[in-house]
Amino acid sequence: MELKEYRLSRLKKLAADMGAEMIVATLPANINYLTGGYISVNQEVLTRSECAIAYLPGKDKYVYIVGYADLPTVFEFAGVDAEVYFNGGAFCFERGADQDPFVERIMNCQKLAYPTSADAWEAAIRNNLPANAAIAVDESRIFPSALAQIQSKLPDYRFLDGTALFMEARKIKHPDEVAGVERSARCAAESLMAALADFKPGMTEYEIGMSYNVELAKRGAKPYFCTVTSQKRAAFSDTTNDRVRPIVSGDMIRFDFGCILEGYCSDLGRFAVVGEPTDKMKNYYAALKAGVDAAAAAAKPGITAGELFDTAMKAVRENGIPHYRRHHTGHGIGLECYDEPTVASGNRTPILENMTFNLETPYYELGWGGMMIEDTFAMTSSGVRMLDHTTRDIIRL
Repeated sequence: MELKEYRLSRLKKLAADMGAEMIVATLPANINYLTGGYISVNQEVLTRSECAIAYLPGKDKYVYIVGYADLPTVFEFAGVDAEVYFNGGAFCFERGADQDPFVERIMNCQKLAYPTSADAWEAAIRNNLPANAAIAVDESRIFPSALAQIQSKLPDYRFLDGTALFMEARKIKHPDEVAGVERSARCAAESLMAALADFKPGMTEYEIGMSYNVELAKRGAKPYFCTVTSQKRAAFSDTTNDRVRPIVSGDMIRFDFGCILEGYCSDLGRFAVVGEPTDKMKNYYAALKAGVDAAAAAAKPGITAGELFDTAMKAVRENGIPHYRRHHTGHGIGLECYDEPTVASGNRTPILENMTFNLETPYYELGWGGMMIEDTFAMTSSGVRMLDHTTRDIIRL
C-alpha cells in the first residue's frame, strides 16, 4: 500500500469509529499527514495564521479552507479544480499577459473571498454536509475563539474534538515513514559529529550550535533545535546556547539536538568532554547508557510504554545513580518531535510493530552539570532496530 493510501485508510477507520463525516486538520503535521505533503508557509511564519484542510471519507474528497495568499500553493499542490474557501487579502495578485488556466483560476477567485475565516468554514461545511452531520476538528492549531465563532455559525452541526484521531493515526508508521525518520536521525547525528570535528577549545556553545546548523544545511535538512550546554549549564534541561563563555579543558558538554528532513523530525542526545572525563562523569554516563540499553533490550511488540519506563529507571538506579528521577524516558517521533506515546510511568499504550520512538535518560544536577543519551528506534516483529548510527560513548574533544 502506498504511503498516502495507508494514511487515509487509518484516518477513515478512526473517523468511522467516532462517527465523523468530515475530519479537519489544522496542525501543520496533521495537514501534511492528511494531504500527503501540503505546507502552508504562512503557518510557519505567522503564529496566528489559519489554515485548515477538510477531508470527507465517504466521498474521498478534500476541501481547502485557507487565506487568499495560500491560493497559488493550493492550486499548484492539488490542481486548479481544488475546492477552496478562503478569506481576506484579495487583490494582492496581478494578472500577467499570458492566458493561463492557473492564473485565471486565481484571478477569478478575487471575487469570491469570504469576509472572515468563520464564514469560509461555514460555506465549506454547508456545501458539503447536511445539517446535524458530525465534524471532527483537529484543535491543535486553531484558536478557541476562532473555533467558537465557527460553531456559532453552525449550530445545526455536531463538532467533535478530532485531535486524538490524528495522533492515533500517526502512531504506527508506513515503511516509508520509518525510512524518513531514520534518514532524519542519521542526518542529525552525522551533522553533529561533523561540527565537532572542527571544535577548538575556546569556542562557545552558540558557535558549536551554528556549526551544527551549517552541517545540516549541507545535507539538505532544516535546523530544528540544538541545545549545547557546557559545564554547570549542562544541567539546564532546555535553554539557549551561551554566546560568551568559552568552553575549555575539563568542561562537559551536553547535546540535545535534531533536525527536520523531508518533513520528518529527529531528536537525539549525546555527551562530550574536553579532555578526559572525571570518574563521576564516566560512572554516571555508564549508568544512563545502561538505562537506554536495558529498555531497548526489553522492547518487544506488545510491551507497554510504562514497562519501558520502569525498565530504564531500574537500570539507571542499579548501575550507579540510585537517586535518579525522571518524568519520562522517551516518546514517539515522526512528523513531530513528540508523537504518541510518551514513555512514562503507568502508560499502558503498547509499543507495536512499525512504531518509531526515542529512548532517553538525561541527568541534570544543578551546580555540577548534566549529561544524556537519546537514541531513536523502530519496533520490528522481533525487537527494536536503532535508527541513528554514531558513537554512543563519551565523545572526547
